[in-house]
Amino acid sequence: MTEKENILEIYKLHVEMIDRLSSRRSSMNQYYIGILSALIGLISMLNWIKISYWGGITNILIGSIGVIICFIWKINIQSYKQLSSAKFRVLDKIESKLEFQFYKDEWGLLKNSKKYKTFTSIEKIIPMLMVIRFLALLVIALISLIN
Repeated sequence: MTEKENILEIYKLHVEMIDRLSSRRSSMNQYYIGILSALIGLISMLNWIKISYWGGITNILIGSIGVIICFIWKINIQSYKQLSSAKFRVLDKIESKLEFQFYKDEWGLLKNSKKYKTFTSIEKIIPMLMVIRFLALLVIALISLIN
């Protein structure tokens, strides 16, 4: 096997690893959405049953858990972003030894587009929107306990 063929095989393997990371990232997002949706469903069910005093405490507990999960999710998103960025920097080094640099050229085109938003910038919005829901639940539950 020639050096060029060897580099191409390494390149293919690295691209596959990046694709797998992207799949894991998507699964992680689905996992958090599932957990937070279940918590919202639980809140709805408990409030529908209309548990008085214990309902307020339960809402505070569930709201607190929801807020914590949202922040953990946001941290995981940032971690995946850092890992993806590192993998693409390595890919750039591998591509520099090849005749055509697919990812580097694509990224160059996207970076220069004013309309392009990174996946991470969009992805981070979802946990922050969810945290608003859980913070509102906390505030309402605290106010109802005080009154």
